[in-house]
Amino acid sequence: MRLVSLLILAGCSPDSPTQKEADTSLSEDSGTRVIEEGPLEHQFSIAVVADPHVVGPGEHADRLNAAVDWIEEHAEELDLQLVVILGDICWNDGFTIAHDSLNRLTLPWVPVMGDNVIQTGGEATFHSTFHDQMDRLSSDLEGFSMAPAPVYNPERGHDSWLQNFSFSHNGLQFISADWSSREVHPLWGETPDLHNFEGGTWPWLTEQLAATTDHKDNGVVLLSHMPLFEGPGGLVTEEAEQAVSLLSSPRMPSGPTSRATSTSTHRWTGNGPESKST
Repeated sequence: MRLVSLLILAGCSPDSPTQKEADTSLSEDSGTRVIEEGPLEHQFSIAVVADPHVVGPGEHADRLNAAVDWIEEHAEELDLQLVVILGDICWNDGFTIAHDSLNRLTLPWVPVMGDNVIQTGGEATFHSTFHDQMDRLSSDLEGFSMAPAPVYNPERGHDSWLQNFSFSHNGLQFISADWSSREVHPLWGETPDLHNFEGGTWPWLTEQLAATTDHKDNGVVLLSHMPLFEGPGGLVTEEAEQAVSLLSSPRMPSGPTSRATSTSTHRWTGNGPESKST
């Protein structure tokens, strides 16, 4: 199976507040004021690497190295300022190999835990392997903060190494929420979980979003490996309603999933990582 995708995201904003304010009109249907934004102006770009699946030496490790090489080669051209590795980075014998490969990046790189690490019993190893990088990010990224781990998980009766953290960059707030189930199971292990208990993801995320009151609309980017509403599983109805209610905020994009960046999608082209600008 060929796994690794590389996505380039470009941040843009209206060219000026005065232009945005000037381009307004009244809707004939509702009488409400409609704001028509002016031309977008490039702000910065980030690279998102998904699902390297490094479990030891070999093809997957080679592809991750190729993605790192590509990012380094195109960083200046594309104005890349951040690299996010959005889960399922490594497990089994791949931890040191993946860490050393990513550590060649000269840009700040952000490792996110995925479900395969949990299903193979590697939570604690993931935390210890990438702890030094998290320490560096606290210096490299504005306002970097990570929730304490491990925490006792009453749903499982043992500690869980939840990887919840946030930071700011160029006026955007990035929040990485660990939704991955801690149930080791071939099906239920592929579904999201709010982890709604003391020290868990849900109360932490609620506090994080409450602290973004001074951010502009659409100024929050939610990072996660596990999608909340798509894929083989998905939240149960009650939890899904909770998530929609919390994420339907003016600071989030219109619709709770439109700016939530998550991945379980695997793509590779014959000539290298797939890239896309949006």
